[in-house]
Amino acid sequence: MFSYVIRRLLYSVPILLGVLVLTFLLFRVNQEPRTIAMLAKGEKADERVLQEFIERQGLDKPMPQQLVRFVWDAVTLNFGESWRTGRSVTETFRQGVGPSLLITIPGFACGVIAALGLALYQVFVRNSGMDRGLTIFCVALMSVPSIVYIIFCQAVLALASNYFPASGFDWRGFGTLRFLVLPIGIMAIVNLGYDGRLFRAVFLEEIAHDYVRTAQAKGLPSS
Repeated sequence: MFSYVIRRLLYSVPILLGVLVLTFLLFRVNQEPRTIAMLAKGEKADERVLQEFIERQGLDKPMPQQLVRFVWDAVTLNFGESWRTGRSVTETFRQGVGPSLLITIPGFACGVIAALGLALYQVFVRNSGMDRGLTIFCVALMSVPSIVYIIFCQAVLALASNYFPASGFDWRGFGTLRFLVLPIGIMAIVNLGYDGRLFRAVFLEEIAHDYVRTAQAKGLPSS
């Protein structure tokens, strides 16, 4: 197991370097420095502003030198400043990581727990009308794009009913929960269909193994 983890980590190094080089080629080689500066500062920006941006970002340097700087900044986590806002990218990440983790981790956990419970119940009542109905329900959830859930919940529960904030975030103790409940619920619902179907298939395959039938033959109840 330890050697497998080491191999995977070693394999990831050339993959990450390849992604960095490909990203650099896509965004730098086919565009002139002035074009990049105009995209960042606007087409009506003063020529002096464009030239200062080009020099500050090193866009006037040879391509190999730009590539080395680009890779080195990525490896050292020096993401510089946003070309749009002028703010530090690292500071932007730091401000957003807290709210993001408060949504993604509970949302993932709630989605997995709900899908596990649904799948276990379906296996317990397998081949029944309830099982088929829940399967249709999961397929229906899978068929609806996630953006539909987001727009519907924002329109009905946030904007129309004013139960939850439609946007933003605020650190106010228990008041923060008002900003978390809706996105966590949406995240759990979005993943319920996919995970429920997957877990059901895994459980059905598992209970068909010989060791399960042997345990049941010796008197172990199925529930």
